[in-house]
Amino acid sequence: MTQPSETPNPTPHDPDTQNLLDAFLIQVKGCGYFGSPLSSAVIAAMREDIAKGGVFAELTTPWRGESVQDLTNHAVAVRFLGALHHLVLTGAEPALAAAYPPTADVEAAAALVPEVGRRQFDAIARFVQSPPQTNEVRRSGALMAGLLDIAARTGLPLALREIGASAGLLQSLDRFHYRFGDVAAWGDPAARVHVPVDWTGPAPKIEAPLSVVSRRAVDQAPVDIASDEGALRLEAYVWADQVERAERLRAAILEARANQIVVEKADAGDWVERAVQLTPGATTVLFHSVVWQYIAAPTRARIEAHMQALSAQATADSPLAWLTFEPPIDAIAPKMDVRLRLWPGEVDVLLGQAHPHGNQVAWLTAT
Repeated sequence: MTQPSETPNPTPHDPDTQNLLDAFLIQVKGCGYFGSPLSSAVIAAMREDIAKGGVFAELTTPWRGESVQDLTNHAVAVRFLGALHHLVLTGAEPALAAAYPPTADVEAAAALVPEVGRRQFDAIARFVQSPPQTNEVRRSGALMAGLLDIAARTGLPLALREIGASAGLLQSLDRFHYRFGDVAAWGDPAARVHVPVDWTGPAPKIEAPLSVVSRRAVDQAPVDIASDEGALRLEAYVWADQVERAERLRAAILEARANQIVVEKADAGDWVERAVQLTPGATTVLFHSVVWQYIAAPTRARIEAHMQALSAQATADSPLAWLTFEPPIDAIAPKMDVRLRLWPGEVDVLLGQAHPHGNQVAWLTAT
């Protein structure tokens, strides 16, 4: 199938359709850039169908009127990619499954997209109602380096609080084994989950005395990984031709099940105000990864206000940290910012930048 060019729409479209086409094109390029030719081709086929006024034009109706930025923030193209992969994983679409890995016939998969859209219209429409639940395990590499930085700065154990936790896979991040390029390793080599990271810059502070005294997590719509359906939904958002990611995800699911990780169901603003409180003798750490864009502006403001108020009460015995793995503010970027704010002391530092899936990390600070 021919991929869209830089000027792929010689026929004029209404503004809403054009925004959809532009947003899907961004994701086509993103999947290609990050090494998933199958995903790139499948989204390109959906995009072509939208341009023709086909079934995917109808399926994307709920997002008409949104800007390209909002369509990207709401991961609309990724929702539909996940919906088709879910049909493959559940056996609902054997013809499409035959073109997915291990066969990975990119051209055949792309050609089937409109037909699958028509045949599975209702199932796709249901699946895409919820935002993606990627819970990308490899992001834990940059986050763990951030936690080690916090432990080194405070010398205290950590009380972890995570928002947008999905199935809670990252709640076990201190139980994984990490290989930070050629510069360092951390964790038990016999761990169930191994996280290799292509690393540049100063080494993480692996000598820091890191321990976790408590952990809590929340999501507006938690994924129940105790169920096969919950696990399949997570796997559906892993790009089908990136087998190593899927294997790591399955290992992390087993780890979370073994540790009986629980993700609370609540509004993030309500939960932060209730659950993020100073912990005597420990550093309270609010952390999140690629979730801020999905939280409504009023809720983000509530969280920021709560953290600001709590920061004024932080002491050397009960510090407060805010560790984030998020896109630069109001930007569509191929790299995530790994940022730390820490109180007392008004620390606000960009620790590094990372591939959205956590594959590569460029660490920027050793102080």
